[in-house]
Amino acid sequence: MDRAVGENHRYAWGVWIGYAMAACNTDDAPAGLAAAKRVDDIRARILPAIDWQIATIHGVIGLCLAHLKRYAETEPMLLQASAILEASRGANFYQTQLAYTTLRDMYTAMGRSADAAAFGAKIEKVR
Repeated sequence: MDRAVGENHRYAWGVWIGYAMAACNTDDAPAGLAAAKRVDDIRARILPAIDWQIATIHGVIGLCLAHLKRYAETEPMLLQASAILEASRGANFYQTQLAYTTLRDMYTAMGRSADAAAFGAKIEKVR
């Protein structure tokens, strides 16, 4: 996709983000993290820091970091990303929900049940 449309094209970003999310949900989280950071670097050159698209990739980076148990890095990134996404795209937006779910799971793994419950309450139930 990079060769076909260029690395700055949203189609290329989408492919890299899809790969990052898939890899971060397996044992290949380091490769997923590298792919997500690649998209973050590209978007940071093009978009303002508070753009919702920056927040979406930070949500994916947070997912990867959480799978790697790098919680000290995960928490501030996901808290900021979820706040930006909630304000700009809404609580029901799928990337906002991903951030909430990752925060809930991270807090559960850390034994912070009150924080896990607070984000668990924000997660939409699939009907």
